[in-house]
Amino acid sequence: MAQKPDVSIVIPTYNEENKVAENIRRLAVVLKEKADFSYEVIFVNDGSTDQTKRILEEETRSNTGFRFVSYDKNRGRGFAMRTGFAAAKGDFIITTESDFNWGEQVIFDIYSALQEPFTDMVIVSPQINPHGYENVPLFRVLLAKLGNKVFSYLISRKVTMFTGMTRGYRADAIRGLDLENDGKEIHVEIISKALANDYRIKEIPGKITWKPGGRKSNFKSFKLIRTHLLLGISEAPFLLLTVTGSVLLLIGVAIFIYLFYLYMKVGSLAYRPSMILAVVFLIVGMQVLVSSALAMQNVLLRKEMTRLTRLVLLQSRK
Repeated sequence: MAQKPDVSIVIPTYNEENKVAENIRRLAVVLKEKADFSYEVIFVNDGSTDQTKRILEEETRSNTGFRFVSYDKNRGRGFAMRTGFAAAKGDFIITTESDFNWGEQVIFDIYSALQEPFTDMVIVSPQINPHGYENVPLFRVLLAKLGNKVFSYLISRKVTMFTGMTRGYRADAIRGLDLENDGKEIHVEIISKALANDYRIKEIPGKITWKPGGRKSNFKSFKLIRTHLLLGISEAPFLLLTVTGSVLLLIGVAIFIYLFYLYMKVGSLAYRPSMILAVVFLIVGMQVLVSSALAMQNVLLRKEMTRLTRLVLLQSRK
């Protein structure tokens, strides 16, 4: 029976025929020279339509400790990661991108951070590195910074990087989360559910480097913004509702103040439609604020149920 590895490195891959062989060989050399832990490297072929699967078959056959899992239809990064989590045998799981734009050293940095007591999850964040982006288009950098800042307000100020895949997990911790998303939204889902379980999350600085001419992004910005924003709102609806309700109330109050000013100036109140509009704003604003309180209660209840489920699971393992 094969010995259980300390670390499983899970790498989702889609249509990487131009670089995957070179990246596997480079990673194999680095791990052989530097790793002071036992490991397995699992590539997940997410329904590639090029020669990626054939190359993975060849390269994993000739590199000890490397293997791959595959399926025919492209299902998305979230599905690929969940497939990798299920296949992993190590006590720790590290995920990173197949182009290694974060570098190979990040694997050892993550593993070191996971050794700290009570650490359940390690996030590599370029947001806490003043030189965290190199050769990355300015639009992508600004979008990443803005998007992660929004998530920090919606979900937790303790985390600066919600959208990256380069992370490490205690295997039992990540498997204890009921993950559902098939797309890139899984990164946010993991953090939200980890926080609900009171997991200890540690961030370490990292640097993402786009090699000149190496990466052709199929990034669909508006679709990703929409899906991530909807997910963020679903995780923290009370914030959006509170802001909306407060704005409506302020508009209603402002109309009343203006009408009072006109009344004091003219001596009569002949602006019934405006009065009705002010009342409508006040009533709707109050209703939205009440909905906000109910939404917050619902989120807290869901998180408490998640904690209880986790405690029951842990008790059942003893």
